[in-house]
Amino acid sequence: MGTVVVSRVRAKNWRLCGVVFAFCMLGVAPFSVRAGQGAPAAPAPKSPPALGTIKTINGNTLTLTTDAGAEIKVIVSADAKLFRVTPGSKDLKEAAPLQFADLQAGDRILVRGKPGDEPNSIVASSVVAIEKTDIAEKQAHEREEWQRHGVG
Repeated sequence: MGTVVVSRVRAKNWRLCGVVFAFCMLGVAPFSVRAGQGAPAAPAPKSPPALGTIKTINGNTLTLTTDAGAEIKVIVSADAKLFRVTPGSKDLKEAAPLQFADLQAGDRILVRGKPGDEPNSIVASSVVAIEKTDIAEKQAHEREEWQRHGVG
């Protein structure tokens, strides 16, 4: 009985494909927008998240150096969400809100947003930061643990 249901579903899918193909061949879009209603707004293009270290801060603009060595200009608007997390955090449940003035050169950040007007630029919608001092403390703790419990 299961193969009969699968066969009927496949047959319906093929019929639907045939109808859409026929409309395309005739040059008629079956789901077109009527004249005068306007096209639906396309979502703003998003750029992939950028991860790296803050090199410089100038006004509301950061220069981010990625792990690959590329430099990205990050424009942080007033409505961008800024968070601070601790090293090793896997989610934003315990993230603390952050002010732009609290960011410093050397902090690690993850930036999400849309492409900027210039090449290699991002207009940030969210910034997740880890302080450079927190990173140094974590690395020092890991080094101590390794020296205590490592292979000797």
